[in-house]
Amino acid sequence: MPAKKAASRSHTRARKQAGSRTGGVGSGQLKQLRSTIDQLRKRLESEAKKHKINLDFTKQAKKAREEVVKQVNELKARGQKLANELKKALTDSTRAQKAREEAIEKISELKAQLSQRTEELKRKTGELAELARESAGRARDIITSEGPRHEIGESHHSEEGTADVEIESDYDPSEDSEI
Repeated sequence: MPAKKAASRSHTRARKQAGSRTGGVGSGQLKQLRSTIDQLRKRLESEAKKHKINLDFTKQAKKAREEVVKQVNELKARGQKLANELKKALTDSTRAQKAREEAIEKISELKAQLSQRTEELKRKTGELAELARESAGRARDIITSEGPRHEIGESHHSEEGTADVEIESDYDPSEDSEI
């Protein structure tokens, strides 16, 4: 810096000497030129500051833009993931609904079969009750037509040589008809 100061001092002296040589006429123009130079220097400095501010602002804007782009990409990825999960859930829901409908259909079929078999069982139970009544009536007819009654467990021999066993039953066929 001392070299600059020495140079600017010698430059200032040279101006003063030049001004004294030309007289007072050029001195107003010199002052005007100096003020113009000062104004231009100030403008240049302010423009440099503005340019520096603009560069800083541009850098910050680029950083902000990069951050926004990064966040947008992350959101896109997250949105895609959620969309895939939603599709999967809808597919699973559709499968579950289809399985439910199939199960309801199968239950309906099984109920129809159960109803049919219940009716068949009732019919067969009624037939068995009727057969039991008929059998009890035949047994009563056989017992009453044979003559005197024997004690339970005693056997009678018929003419064919087979043992006839008398059986007493507490069976009431009217109880079966209620089923």
